[in-house]
Order: sequence, then C-alpha cells, then structure tokens
Amino acid sequence: MTNSEQIQDLKKKAQNKSLPASAVAALNKRIAELEKSEPKKSGSTKLNKSKTKPKFKEGEKVYLKAGDKDETYTIRQSLGWNKEIGINIYGLKDAKGDDVSHVYESEIVSLEKKKSTKAEKPKKEKTKTSYKAAGKDVDEMDCEELEKLFAERKDKAKKSEKKSKTRPVIEKIVSNVATATKQAIDSVSAEDIKKNPKKFIEKCMNAEKSGEAFIGDLKSLLGEEYDKSEVSEGMEKILIHIKKLKEKYVD
Repeated sequence: MTNSEQIQDLKKKAQNKSLPASAVAALNKRIAELEKSEPKKSGSTKLNKSKTKPKFKEGEKVYLKAGDKDETYTIRQSLGWNKEIGINIYGLKDAKGDDVSHVYESEIVSLEKKKSTKAEKPKKEKTKTSYKAAGKDVDEMDCEELEKLFAERKDKAKKSEKKSKTRPVIEKIVSNVATATKQAIDSVSAEDIKKNPKKFIEKCMNAEKSGEAFIGDLKSLLGEEYDKSEVSEGMEKILIHIKKLKEKYVD
C-alpha cells in the first residue's frame, strides 16, 4: 500500500466518532508523519502558515468533539495549514501536561464563552394601573359596592337623560361595546385563566379601558361633548364582572 493510500485509509478511520480522543489524535499524528514523507509538489508545501488565520489562540481551553466534554485540553500552538485537506492543525496539552499533536481544527471546540459587548438596557419598572369609581379604587371595593354604585348611576342617568337625536345611538353603542367586551372575557377558558390569573385580569382591565376610549371617540364623531364619567358608567358592569373573576381566581 502506498503512502497516499495509507493516508486515505487512516483519514477514514479518524472520522469515526466512536473512537476516543486519544485514538483520533494518534491517527492524525500518523497521517501527518506519512504526509511529511510524501514527495513535495513543486511550488507548494503541505503546511502553509499564511493560508488562514488560526481559529484558536495559544493557551485557550478546549475539548475534542470525539472525546469527553469533561476532558479538557489547552492549545499549545498552531502547527499551520494543511493544504491537502484544507484545515489548520494544532498541538494540544492534556490535563496532565502531556502533548497531543496534529489535531484538526474541525475536531476542536472552545470552552471559553464570548462576552457580550452590548450594554444591557435597564429594565423599565411596570407601574400598576389603578381604576377608580366614585372616588374609590376599584380593587378596594367589593362586588356589592360596585353593583350598588352601578344601579345608582344607571337610575340617575335615566332621570337626567336629555332628549337628542344622537342619544339613543350612543346608548346602543355603549351597550354593544359592553356586551362584546364581556363575551370576549367569558370566551377565555378557566384552564387558561389559571395559568396566569393576574395577567388575565390585567388584560381584562385594559380591554375595558380601550372600550371606554372607543366610545369616547364615537361620541366626539357624533358631535357630543366627551364626558368620561358618562362613558365609565356605561362600562361599569364590565368592572363588576372583572372584579368577580379577580375574587375567584386571584384573591
């Protein structure tokens, strides 16, 4: 068998990932010895240090793909570029300080993690949104208080209702928005709510707030002066419904 044939045979054996790292290193060393004994081709050499920049630095901690990840090595030096197979070759030192020569770059993995140079952005603190009714925080009121307040406001609104062409339209819009919001909230299953009840309640409150804003925009479109308290009254039953859900799943 010629040197070239032996080299090709050994290369195939070195690619066997079931071999221990020491066996792969020994095969690579034998391949390098055979390559040195091959007749040099004119105008080129087997190792060319100017071909590519070595990926690993001297002193860097590494492990071998074919070996145990807990078995670490240190890069002793770069032995140059192997032109025939197109790869850098290294000399290593094992944990005992023994030399392991002619290891291919593709078989080496660095243990050193690259540190991020980007400065971490400071996290913004979340501010709790409070919702008030009759000057009190909704979270501090129980369901009976909210229902009573809602009934009082509804009765008061009926007594002081002003006749106008747009009034019935607004009442219908408020009712539809409130009903749609409640249906959307009720469409979430109890199983999904229990996964993160606080987040669910927060989303419900945001939906109620968005509904109020939407109604306010429509009142303005219809030529009526925006009255935030009037819109809040129309959506108050949603707050009562959310309060009940909060007591059931969070409190």
